[in-house]
Amino acid sequence: MRDIPDQYDDEYVVLIDAKIVVQFEMQRAAGASPEDVKIWFLAEYRREIGQGRDRILLDRAAEVARSIVSS
Repeated sequence: MRDIPDQYDDEYVVLIDAKIVVQFEMQRAAGASPEDVKIWFLAEYRREIGQGRDRILLDRAAEVARSIVSS
């Protein structure tokens, strides 16, 4: 859902099956493994990010994911 580039690593936020959000950092090097992995329930992550554009995008993505899972 989100990729925040930095000089040496990137931060990713991934929505899993409309219920779980995984947030992690990945070094920009061959063979790198995810670091600082955080796993959130969707409701917890929604509260954490508060209001605004990121919240709107999260809600839209969760709605689409729920419609795909229920199909």
